Amino acid sequence: MKIQRMILLSLALIISLAALGMTAGAQAARSGKLYQEMTVEERHAFVAEQARAIARQMSGTEYDFTAAFE
Repeated sequence: MKIQRMILLSLALIISLAALGMTAGAQAARSGKLYQEMTVEERHAFVAEQARAIARQMSGTEYDFTAAFE
């Protein structure tokens, strides 16, 4: 049972990381900037957006992140 859980968790993590990569690529294509080229404010907004997208994909619900977390 533990092995099945670990396999499912690993699969979910791989899918999430793949989705993050696709989302990050789409973000870069939309803004025309790479992460390294973004200002500090743009980076903060980008990371906050990605955190929300990952949380939404993993749980199917929206999370309210605190300002300290973002």
